[in-house]
Amino acid sequence: DFTANLASVATLGRLTLSTLITWSQGGSVYNLTRQTLGNLATRAIEFDQRGKPEAEKKGPAYYQFYDVGTGSLDDADARFVESGTFLKIREVGFNYVFVREQLRQVGLGRLENVRLGLVGRNLFTVTRYSGFDPEVSYVGRPVNLVDPFTARIDYNSYPSRRTFAMVVEIAF
Repeated sequence: DFTANLASVATLGRLTLSTLITWSQGGSVYNLTRQTLGNLATRAIEFDQRGKPEAEKKGPAYYQFYDVGTGSLDDADARFVESGTFLKIREVGFNYVFVREQLRQVGLGRLENVRLGLVGRNLFTVTRYSGFDPEVSYVGRPVNLVDPFTARIDYNSYPSRRTFAMVVEIAF
């Protein structure tokens, strides 16, 4: 349906807070990873029979899924096509600028200023998608798609990494 980003920067004196939030509403993700786990390795969540009364337990053949498919959304088994809606805190950054007067107190008065900061990326995702990350795109075999921007397919795709970085900027 749509994707929207909200970026904001708030400054209070020499302290700055910046954020970037992404909201993606609608769209579908074909969870080919989950389907393949069921077909090839019987490792899909449906195979877990722990905690079920004996009369309700089913054997692996009951849950065996048909046709891994070609990977196109046209051939996808509907039970593996999930909502791609998500809200992601993509980036949060804090920066503080130490000016010459403050630096002089610690023997660094020759410097104009020093900016120190922390930046976190891909911090938090809210979604009902059962895979690692609904923001996936896979092109290649067995997926016969040319444009990763028109269809989201999760086929053993790695999720976006959560990273943290420190910022040090020295002005002379």
